[in-house]
Amino acid sequence: MKGLYLYCIGNGPLKSSLGCNGIEAEEVYTLPYRDLSVVLQAFPLEDYELKDPEILTGWVQIYDEVLNIAWGKFGTIIPVKFGTVIKEKDGKSPEENLFFWLDKEYESFQMKLSRLQEKAEYGVQIFWDKKAFTEKICENSIEVKKLMEEISSKPQGIAYMLKKKLEAQLKKEVEKEAETTFKELYEKIRNAVDEIKVEKLKETKGKEMFMNVSCLINKNERSGLERALDEIEMEWDLEARLVGPFPPYSFV
Repeated sequence: MKGLYLYCIGNGPLKSSLGCNGIEAEEVYTLPYRDLSVVLQAFPLEDYELKDPEILTGWVQIYDEVLNIAWGKFGTIIPVKFGTVIKEKDGKSPEENLFFWLDKEYESFQMKLSRLQEKAEYGVQIFWDKKAFTEKICENSIEVKKLMEEISSKPQGIAYMLKKKLEAQLKKEVEKEAETTFKELYEKIRNAVDEIKVEKLKETKGKEMFMNVSCLINKNERSGLERALDEIEMEWDLEARLVGPFPPYSFV
């Protein structure tokens, strides 16, 4: 038995093969609905609960490849969440349930496609040297300097207690300064894009991530964002990385 695996909603009616294969080598095709198209494939339901990480990683890669092909064909798409499968339900076939869903969400799709018209998603990652950041606070903080001087002049027992106090004070000031810096960077980036979304920090080899955001901008207008990131690197002494363009995964 097979269901329907969905990839995205395209802007414009089109009934044809997308020219590529999807998961399990099934043909990916488009199905028109009014002035929209659904990009989909048949999907073997016996594989739906598959949890093998290696196979799932391959599926994610295929999902991304199909979305990029569809994005190139339609210009504007609404990505559907990875792993979305329409099944037979309540005596209705997968196709019937699909059209029921499309009819129910049609106006929402129209508004999203209008908002995403000719837009692309970019990822912005900011990296910092936390040790250098902390050392700078040590150099500039009156309270930290005062505690360090006291530690050097007190007996061992008192010095130990003061060191604990110093650690707490330093942690407090680092967190406060980091929060202020985050807000300043956020505003800097937000002013250069149409929409922005804060993402979870990722582990990276050799570098510590300070900020991770997704940005939505016009496909042909990334220069403003690039300038903002150049200024961030110069003014804050941080490393900025720009990745993309991608279909608007994070803004649907």
